[in-house]
Amino acid sequence: MRLALVTAVTAGDSSALLVDAIWAAARPEDGLEHVSVKFRRTDVAIGIFTASDRDERTVRALLERVCEMSPILKSWNVTGIRRFPFSDTLPKDMP
Repeated sequence: MRLALVTAVTAGDSSALLVDAIWAAARPEDGLEHVSVKFRRTDVAIGIFTASDRDERTVRALLERVCEMSPILKSWNVTGIRRFPFSDTLPKDMP
C-alpha cells in the first residue's frame, strides 16, 4: 500500500463531500483503498491510500477527475503531492 499526501487550496470545508467525490471519481485501476481529509486553516490535507505502487500521475489524474465531476470542486488547486510507502504492521522494536 502507498500513501499520497495531497495539499490543496479551496474555499469549502466539507470533509464528507470531498471523500464522497473522490470515491465517486475513482476507477478500479486507481487502486483506491482509503481516503482521509483534514481541513486546516489555509488549505486541506488529503491522504489517499492506494494499492501497490501507483505513481503520482495516478493520484493527480484521480484528483483532476474529482474536480471535473464536481462543480463545487472546480475551483480547487492542488499545490502538492508526496508519495510514501505505507506499512500496516508496526515495527518490531515498538513497545
